[in-house]
Amino acid sequence: MLKILLDGVVLQDLSMIKAALPEGRWVMLVASSFLPYSSEVREIVLNTCPHLEGQYLVERWDLAKAEIDISSLQLDSMLTLSKSKALPLTQKIQMWSGLRLETIESKPEAVPELGRVSMLANKAGERFADPLMPVLRHLVRNASLTSEQRSEMLTQCLPGMKWPEVAAALGLLDDEDFKTVSAKVKKIKVRNTESNRRLVNEMRSEGYLATVTSEDDVIIATTRPSAMTSEDA
Repeated sequence: MLKILLDGVVLQDLSMIKAALPEGRWVMLVASSFLPYSSEVREIVLNTCPHLEGQYLVERWDLAKAEIDISSLQLDSMLTLSKSKALPLTQKIQMWSGLRLETIESKPEAVPELGRVSMLANKAGERFADPLMPVLRHLVRNASLTSEQRSEMLTQCLPGMKWPEVAAALGLLDDEDFKTVSAKVKKIKVRNTESNRRLVNEMRSEGYLATVTSEDDVIIATTRPSAMTSEDA
């Protein structure tokens, strides 16, 4: 009922939100146009309900983006923005590219979200900045990733990896032939999915595979064993 009453009304007197308000009221206010965007209101939200800052920004991003340094946001807010449609992909990539490994690992849901953004980046032909690559190479074996998220993250960070690292990550994917690929294997056959196609094509670009062909529901690739050594990537 209160939400209906507030629709079309914009808060003028900030003393109303400086007083103690119940948690549920803040959730409603952050989602309502009643609460305008300003650095002062954002500060109040951040001090009162820091976990709602991200949603406050998402709802008002057109106004907030000019003055927000996304690299300075708390991780909770970054995650909310990353999961939203408010930020364009290039900004999401930029935001993630500035994060350190220990920061990402501090939130369990951050690693799968980074895997999801890796997929979006791969689809768009985009890459994270170079400083994030060592982070991705560490996280690609994280247990919280789905096989698809792991595959997409591996596609991002494959350039520059040593073969033993690549093989270890491949061994955690669902397709059996990814698990067994080695210098002793001449051919692999994996499911014909978008994620697998991107990974297989990246493996070919990096010299691990010689030929790649698609046949209905499978991808068949021949290996280049000479590239699969412990010394050479």
